[in-house]
Amino acid sequence: MGMSHMGRGLSDLQKVLLQKANAKHEEWAGRDSLSQVLFFSEALKHCFGWTKKAGRFPRKDIGAAQYNKAMATISRSVRRLEARGLVQKHKGSYWTGFKITPEGQDVLRSLEITGKAVSTQY
Repeated sequence: MGMSHMGRGLSDLQKVLLQKANAKHEEWAGRDSLSQVLFFSEALKHCFGWTKKAGRFPRKDIGAAQYNKAMATISRSVRRLEARGLVQKHKGSYWTGFKITPEGQDVLRSLEITGKAVSTQY
């Protein structure tokens, strides 16, 4: 698949996730690999505007169904980006995250050139 086609069909959420993962990559360039991982919690905060209380998202305030739906949405989007080789998923005992790949950076650059990148909250 050529690079010109790799960005086709990306959802707005997937574009935002690529942008946030790239920003984290650039911010922590030269540091250990784990520092460059965009955690799902960071994605939820950015995409849904949630804030943590005592280190966790307050599911009681958000609502269990809404929280589960948002987690499924982020997870599905990351899984699809990973299948395209645009991100690499990482998991720890109590966290899940992802890093942008060089291919993902290429696609993001092509989206920025064509004006298709999205920079608003999802």
